Amino acid sequence: KLPYLKSVPLNNQEKDRLENPDYTDYEESVFKHALRAIRTSLKTDENIIHQINNAVLSFTKVLITYTYDDGGTRQYKVRPLGFLYGKNNNYLVAYRDDDPKLVRSYVLGNISQVIPTDEAFDAGDFDIESYAKKSFGIYHSPNGPFDIEWRASPDVANAVMRYTFHPEQTLTKNP
Repeated sequence: KLPYLKSVPLNNQEKDRLENPDYTDYEESVFKHALRAIRTSLKTDENIIHQINNAVLSFTKVLITYTYDDGGTRQYKVRPLGFLYGKNNNYLVAYRDDDPKLVRSYVLGNISQVIPTDEAFDAGDFDIESYAKKSFGIYHSPNGPFDIEWRASPDVANAVMRYTFHPEQTLTKNP
């Protein structure tokens, strides 16, 4: 296990900085360090968020360029419905024009371009809050909540009991 580095963020005039940083008291494995670095690097361009948000508020379609984990890219015309925010990723929730009945989730960090259109759409009775309540992360069940049972070893049980996995979860501590 290794500690994380602590430093003041770069200001707008800095591209880099040479310094002797402090260390945190918190330690994790090298693997966890690598995952955090990858996730941090996948932050979404604020302009992309702004353009999608405008489309959500105005009920207008956008053309997105989406990159998959294998590096392949595709363009989709979507009807953006809202955002879901998670610990590791944030998502655009949208209908795709070529499959307008299926709600899909797109990792915001994988959207490299947004082109607004003048095409309006009707979201019907879609409600992002209701959609989120029927989801577990990005996994969604149109039939409503589904049961998931997680078991944790006694040495991590207290930490697990403090974590919110879903807003309507129930937790039971076993003896």
